[in-house]
Amino acid sequence: MKLKVCFLDADSTEINGKTVVRLYCKDEYGKSVILLDERYKPAFYVLPEDSKVDVVKKRIESLSNFGVEHVEVEAKKHNLEEKKFLKVLCKAHSDVNKVRNIVKAWERARGGSGVIDEFEYTIPLHKKYLLENCIGTGRWLQVECEEASLDYRADLVAKLNKLTPCEEFRVPKLRMLAFDIETVEENGKKKIIAISFYSKDMKKVLISKRAEYPKDMDVEVIEDERAMLKRFVEIINEYQTDFLLGFATDQYDFRIIQERASALGVVLGIGKDKSKIKFVRRKIVSSAKTFGLVHIDIFSHILNILAPRLQTEVMTLGAISSELLGDTKIEMEFEEIIEAWRKEKKLVKLAEYCLKDSELVYRLSDLLLPQLFELCKIVCQPIFDVSRMTYGQLAEWYLMKYANESDYVILNSPKFDVIAERQRRGVYTGGYVKEPIPGIHENIVVFDFRSLYPSIIATFNISPETLNHCKDGYVVPELGHVFCKSHKGFVSSAIEKLILERQEIKKKLKETKQKSERAILENMQQAIKTVSNAMYGMMAFAGARWYCAECAASAAAFGRHYIKEMIKFATENGYKVLYADTDSMFIGDVKAKVDKFLEACNAHLPGLLKIEFQGFYKRGIFMPRETGIGSAKKRYALIDEKNNLLIRGLERVRGDWCRLARRTQEEVLDAVLRKKDVSAAIKIISRAIDALKKGKVDLKDLVIFELLSKSLNEYKVKSPHIVAAKKAIARGRPISEGSVIMYVIARGAGTVSDRAEPIEDVTMKDIDIDYYIKKQIIPPSLRVLVAMGISEQELYKKLGVEVE
Repeated sequence: MKLKVCFLDADSTEINGKTVVRLYCKDEYGKSVILLDERYKPAFYVLPEDSKVDVVKKRIESLSNFGVEHVEVEAKKHNLEEKKFLKVLCKAHSDVNKVRNIVKAWERARGGSGVIDEFEYTIPLHKKYLLENCIGTGRWLQVECEEASLDYRADLVAKLNKLTPCEEFRVPKLRMLAFDIETVEENGKKKIIAISFYSKDMKKVLISKRAEYPKDMDVEVIEDERAMLKRFVEIINEYQTDFLLGFATDQYDFRIIQERASALGVVLGIGKDKSKIKFVRRKIVSSAKTFGLVHIDIFSHILNILAPRLQTEVMTLGAISSELLGDTKIEMEFEEIIEAWRKEKKLVKLAEYCLKDSELVYRLSDLLLPQLFELCKIVCQPIFDVSRMTYGQLAEWYLMKYANESDYVILNSPKFDVIAERQRRGVYTGGYVKEPIPGIHENIVVFDFRSLYPSIIATFNISPETLNHCKDGYVVPELGHVFCKSHKGFVSSAIEKLILERQEIKKKLKETKQKSERAILENMQQAIKTVSNAMYGMMAFAGARWYCAECAASAAAFGRHYIKEMIKFATENGYKVLYADTDSMFIGDVKAKVDKFLEACNAHLPGLLKIEFQGFYKRGIFMPRETGIGSAKKRYALIDEKNNLLIRGLERVRGDWCRLARRTQEEVLDAVLRKKDVSAAIKIISRAIDALKKGKVDLKDLVIFELLSKSLNEYKVKSPHIVAAKKAIARGRPISEGSVIMYVIARGAGTVSDRAEPIEDVTMKDIDIDYYIKKQIIPPSLRVLVAMGISEQELYKKLGVEVE
C-alpha cells in the first residue's frame, strides 16, 4: 500500500532476530502509523592505508562469524582529500562494536598494519538511519509498505518497503497532552497528591481528597496514590497521546513518578509498543523516554536555546509564561500546598493551581513546537532529542547531516584524554567592545552585523582542514593564520549553505502576505539562524568532533577587525558612536535617514558580511562598567517610539535581585528615559525604602530566585541559595537539581549566605531591612543614576542612608 505520513519518532530494536528501525508517524488523516524497516544494515567505515585497500577488505570479509555481512569500497572525503574507505555492513547493530574492536587492533598507531582509523561506529543506529534518509520530526514521507501483525498501540503497523521524503509544510493532526504533578513529603518520602492534564479537549485533575470542586472543572477523586498512578497511565493511553508535554519533567516529575510507581508496584507502560518509561543518558543529564509516545520537556529547549533571547533571567514556569504568553501561574506557596493537603482547606485552589501549570505548559509548547519542527528538519533527528539539544549539539548534528549528503566521513567524537588536552589550552580573545559614552542620549540607531560569525566563517573559508593549508589565502588580522582560498572547507561550506538558504527564505517573506505561510517561513529562517549561529561556539568546544580553537579565534579576530572598521567609517562620516559590542553598533543624535550610510558601509564589507538596521530608539541610557558595582558587559536601556523598553544586563531582568529591587529600577528607568527627571527617580527610590522600613512591602517582593543547576553536593561555594536549599531539605521539603530556590535574607549573625532562609520559614519581622536597602534597592538604581552624573555619596545623602 502507498501512504503519506509525517515522521515523529524513531528507535531501533530486534524483532525475530532481525535488526529493525521503527518509525512512529501520523498520516494525513491523523491516524497513527508504525513503520518497520528491516532493510537497513548497521555499518561503519574503515580507512585503510592507500596501498592495502584490497588486503584489509579481505581480512574484514573473513570476519563473517563475528557478524560481517558485506564490505564495500566507497569514496569519501576526509580533510581536503578523497579517500577509499571500506564500508563494513554487519548483520546486527551489536556486531558493529565487536567487529570494530577486532579491526582497531590492525591500526598502525596500535602496532598493527593496514588500517589508519575507523569512523561512524558510535552513532546510534536509528539516528544514522535518519541522517542518511534526511528525516527529522515534521518531515512528510511518501512510503510503500505492507501490513504487519504486531501488538502495538497504533492504527496501522506496517513493514516498510520504500521511503521518499517530500516537501510539505503542514503540521499533522497531533494528540498533545500536557501534565503536571503536585507532591508533599510524608515520612521522609515524596507523595504525589495531584496530577493535572491539559489539551485542546481535556482539562482534568486527579486528586485523592474530596471538596466542593466547581461543576465546570473535571476533577476525579482517586482513592490513593497507587490508583492515581494507574489512572495516569490509563489517561495517557486512552487519549492516544503523541506528544506528552511537561516543564522540568526530566529532572522532577518523571523521576518522582517512576520512584513512586516502583514503590507501589505500578507499571508505567505508556510506550506505543507498551514499553515502560526509562531514563536515557544524554551527556550529563538523563531524560525520560519511551517509544512512540514523545516526551517533550519544554524547559530543556527554553533553557538551552531560548534563554539568551529572553529578557527574564528567571527560568521559572511563571516568569517564562509571563514573557512569552502574557500569562502566569496561580500563586500558591509550598507551605500553602501542605496546609491545603493536611488540613483539607483550599483544595479547590490546589486543583486550579495544578491545572493552570499544565495549561501554561501546553500553551508554551504549542507556541514553540513549530520552530522545533524546523530545527528537527535541519539536523534530521527526532524531536525528543532536538528539544533537549544545546547550541553546540544542534551545530554538530547539522554538520553530521551535511557530511553525509556531501560524501564526507563523519569525524569521531574525541576521547577523554584529547578533550582534557584541549581544555588545557589557553582561552582566546573574544569580541570587541567599545566602552559606552555614559549618560542619556537621544535619537539612537542600532546596526547589527547579519549573522556575524557564520558570515565570517563562510566568507574567509574558516574550517579545520583549510587552516594554514595554502600559502595563498585569507590572512587573519592580529593572528597571522592563513585560510586556503583554492579549496572550499567543510565547515565553511556547510555554513554558507545555511546562510544562502536563509537569504532565500527572507526574500520569500518579503513577497508573502498570507499569514499562515509567513509563520512557516519565519520559523524556518529562525531555525536556520539558530543552527548557523551555533557553529562558532561549537568549534571552540573541547568535546566537538570538528573542534578547532584556531578557527574560533580567527573568526573572533575577523569580527573585531570589522566592527572596528565600521566604527571608524561611521566616525569619519560624522556619526557619534555611543557604544559597540561584538556585532552591534549604537549611533546617537541621528537627525536624518541612514539608508545611504548603510549602503556605503556594506559596500566596504567583503563576501557575505553585511550590516542591517536593527531599530530606532528615541532615547537611551548607557551605564559605564567602571562604577565599582559590577561588570556586566552589556548594560543599557532603550525606549522606542512606542514607549517600549529594551533592557540589557540590568537587574530588572535578573532573578538574583528581588522583585522590589527590579521594580524600583524599572520605575527609575521610566522616570529617566520617558521624562528625563532625576529628582523623580530619587523620590521613587526613597518611597521604596520608606515602604520597606514601615513593613508595607509584600514579603513575596523580597524573594530572590536562583536555579539549582546541579546537585547540591557538586557546589563548592557556600552561596545563599545553596544554604537556603539545604535548610529546606532539612525541614522536609523536596529539593532537587532543576528546582528554583526562593529565599530571603533574614536578620541575625553570620554572613549573608548564613542568613539565607527559604521564603516559607520567615515573616516580615525576620527580614534584614538594612541588607535590602543597601544591597538590593539602592545598587540597581544607582547604576542608572551614576550614568546621569549622580555619585554614590550624593545619592546616599539625598536618601538619608549612611554610606558603608
